[in-house]
Amino acid sequence: MTARELKLLNWLFRSAVLIPSVGLGLVSAVAVVDAAALAPRPPRGLDENRPIAPEAMGPHRPEEVLGGARRPRPAAPVTHDVQTDAPAKVRTHEVFGPRPEPASMAPHAHASRVATEDPRPLARLASAVLPRRQTAPAPVLVPQSPPVAVAPPVASAPEVGAADSAPLITPLCKAQAAILVDAATGTVLYQKNSRVRRPVASTTKIMAATVLLETAQLSDIVSFSDKASHTPYANLNAKPGELFPMRDLLYAILLRSSNDACVAVGEHMFGSAAAYAQRMTARARAIGARDTNFVTPNGLHDPNHYSTAYDLALITRDALRNPVFSEAVGTRSFTLSRSINKKDLLVRNHNKLLTRYEGADGVKTGYVRQSGKCLVASSTRLDQAQPWKLIAVVLGSPDTYGDSSRLMDWGRMNFQPVFVSNAEGVPTGVPVSGGRGRLVALRPQSEIAAVRSRSDRGEVQWRVRVASRLKAPVTEGQTAGAVEAWFGEQKLGAVPLLATYSVPAAPPTWALSGLAGAAPWTMVFILLITFVLRPRYGRTITKGARLVWRRCTARRRGVDPRW
Repeated sequence: MTARELKLLNWLFRSAVLIPSVGLGLVSAVAVVDAAALAPRPPRGLDENRPIAPEAMGPHRPEEVLGGARRPRPAAPVTHDVQTDAPAKVRTHEVFGPRPEPASMAPHAHASRVATEDPRPLARLASAVLPRRQTAPAPVLVPQSPPVAVAPPVASAPEVGAADSAPLITPLCKAQAAILVDAATGTVLYQKNSRVRRPVASTTKIMAATVLLETAQLSDIVSFSDKASHTPYANLNAKPGELFPMRDLLYAILLRSSNDACVAVGEHMFGSAAAYAQRMTARARAIGARDTNFVTPNGLHDPNHYSTAYDLALITRDALRNPVFSEAVGTRSFTLSRSINKKDLLVRNHNKLLTRYEGADGVKTGYVRQSGKCLVASSTRLDQAQPWKLIAVVLGSPDTYGDSSRLMDWGRMNFQPVFVSNAEGVPTGVPVSGGRGRLVALRPQSEIAAVRSRSDRGEVQWRVRVASRLKAPVTEGQTAGAVEAWFGEQKLGAVPLLATYSVPAAPPTWALSGLAGAAPWTMVFILLITFVLRPRYGRTITKGARLVWRRCTARRRGVDPRW
């Protein structure tokens, strides 16, 4: 081999060492730029040290306050208290909400006065009340998840009341059992025999509609059987074989209180009305209505068919979360689509409170001789420029509309909601590790945090409990902390803070991001090879390669390579 060829071979070998080094450096630089470009930026206005504008938090859904199913217990994260402006270690239940109570009625933190019917004169009642510091907490309707098995009837639980230094004048309520609750938080504002089991007539159809919406498609076509057509007190008077859309039967059940429609829907979804009633009972037990047992889906009297005012309020709160249900119970009239009877098409809402009370928007009437007149009512009015919904349940009342109106007026006169929108220091977001995004914005789960008495003096203090960091993947709606409302040393309530959007985890191809993170050490290695190892050992490596090349070519020529 000539000297020119050896010189060319030496240059090629040195280039083979240098080019991969330069290429590795370029790959590292591209990985760094690619990681910065692919990382999604948080919404406009979102910064770790700048609060989010109220309009950027997104819509607030009137969901449950913290509670319910037990969550896993991760390591205690570092939190940030907006009052002390200092990080602190907290327990898991301080970040993700209070630990659930074993009973279906978890205590509410606010010790507001819960009015109960008392036959004693007002003077004797005032002398018997407890001081404020001995006030018992007002109950809160918080859905739990108990076993579905039907429990045998037991003695009704005693009513839970609360007293204060100045007792409230109880409203006039003629019903045998009644309750008034806040729809968002479940705070009980008034109760009278609310735990006594009673026949509840057609208010049963609230749960019937809930199971219908969760099981069936509203576009289904339902055919009436002979048994459904001969249901006692049939309201649609449908002929055997008559066809109805499922949506129309939903309105017939809630507006006209159609008994035969309940049987037809039960046969369509579960094969029989009895199976429909069993599913309704299981659904009620799943949300904590333990004093409820349904035998029929329409509420026709049976000795073993019963519920309580408390359970009906709990069932109604759960049903009103469905927008289709809320729209149906607030509708005054609806036109049906029928295949045979073309004359009986218009159904009107039996709930006359919709036209008699300002802000009334539901829910259901009921009557059989054994239960008396029953009504589950709801109304929504603005308070502090925010909607506030109350639910009133009256059972066995000679004046259902009057009792419901007086209860809701009394509740709005003596209590007021505490809204999260009035809170200061709500965190902008939480850092995310291991994902394509670096930060996720937060929003409160619901607008209202608690209900307090209007006679209470003083300002509500807000405390924020937020996890120091989330690990990807983060799903939209994932709990990342809570906003707590405090009145002095008393916790009024809390609202979870949820992630406003999802942050996916880094895919396997994202391994270049690790190389980008190690770019400085990669560059050091490249420089070591290029400027230290190549000049010192390049000639030796080249000489060894030249000898190997000669031996290979010698074998091809048949020459002895040992020369």
